[in-house]
Amino acid sequence: MTIALVSGNARAAEAQNAAPPVASAPAEPAGPNPPALPPTPLGRPLIDLSKPEPPPPEPLHLHRHDGFYFRGDVGLLVARTFVKSDQASRPNYSVGDGGLGLDLAFGGTPSPGMALGGELSLASIQGGNSTAGLGMIGAFVDGFPQVNGGFHLGGFLGLAGSRTTTPGKLDELRGRGLGLAVWLGQNWWVADEWSMGGLLRFTGAFDHDGSHDHGPGAYTLDSSTYGVAFLFNVLYH
Repeated sequence: MTIALVSGNARAAEAQNAAPPVASAPAEPAGPNPPALPPTPLGRPLIDLSKPEPPPPEPLHLHRHDGFYFRGDVGLLVARTFVKSDQASRPNYSVGDGGLGLDLAFGGTPSPGMALGGELSLASIQGGNSTAGLGMIGAFVDGFPQVNGGFHLGGFLGLAGSRTTTPGKLDELRGRGLGLAVWLGQNWWVADEWSMGGLLRFTGAFDHDGSHDHGPGAYTLDSSTYGVAFLFNVLYH
């Protein structure tokens, strides 16, 4: 009986030595423990659904026609001023050929893509030995069919002043009246608010000069000026 017990114990010890060791759980890394989620009324942990803050949106005024408006135009023009007298003894004449044009406009944007403001326009016309000048000041409107696009078209209406200088300074005009213009242009963005391009502008002015209507040979002069200008354009809008 003693021999059987000893033999059974020996077999049990051999089986225990042959069994693979049990792997122990890995040790948790040292460091602060993550914050525990607060329990719900039922005692179960909540799921953390928080998300990182999104990046700030791009400002809407970039590459968008709104806010303050400034436009400067400079370039070449072809124009002619016709001067007419109310007396047959004073011949009619005209001054016209090429010249230079300059526009400066300032305003604001009551509605995106639509600008309103004031404009000053100057033109100098050279024709042979005679010259003519035209100045206009008034209000303009300039519209952009696409609020972030470069194509625009507009118009101007205001006061005009014309002047001619002729050989001998005979029947020179110093007239005042009404001026108007329409244009269309195309600009390309070169910065967040700045763009450059070209402008095709059509101009008309109608003036009256009554400075000669006194004395024995009184007479008056009326003038009309028509021109088209091809202008380089710088726009802040």
